[in-house]
Amino acid sequence: MSKFTGWILQTTGGYGPIFLTAALAYPLALLALQVLSPQLRPATPDSGGAAS
Repeated sequence: MSKFTGWILQTTGGYGPIFLTAALAYPLALLALQVLSPQLRPATPDSGGAAS
């Protein structure tokens, strides 16, 4: 990973692509979760904790 980061720095001359990748990682992961599991709902305290 650090070799790739070094290569990016040498190739582009700046930290822009690295920060862009870091900035997009969370929204892309959130989007992937929403697409892959759209039926998730928050747990409620009155559910009893058992899957019956």
